[in-house]
Amino acid sequence: MPFSDNFGLSFSPNYRETALLQAHTVLFLLVYALILILPNTKWRDRLPAKPSFYRYILVLFALNVLAGLGELQALCPPWLLL
Repeated sequence: MPFSDNFGLSFSPNYRETALLQAHTVLFLLVYALILILPNTKWRDRLPAKPSFYRYILVLFALNVLAGLGELQALCPPWLLL
């Protein structure tokens, strides 16, 4: 069932593409989480010690969480978003 966004464009969600985007988001979330956890393990020498690197990874992690929430919202039926 097609629906329209805020700009009046109508589209139908392609569940195959949405599943691919969700898989992409989950994969990157796992990678970013691993990088954020790695300094607390015995492999801390494999990553840079600069705090700015970890802030950057934290920002990327947060952006991916927002992207994942947006993808879930795209899958919801319009009546559920009221």
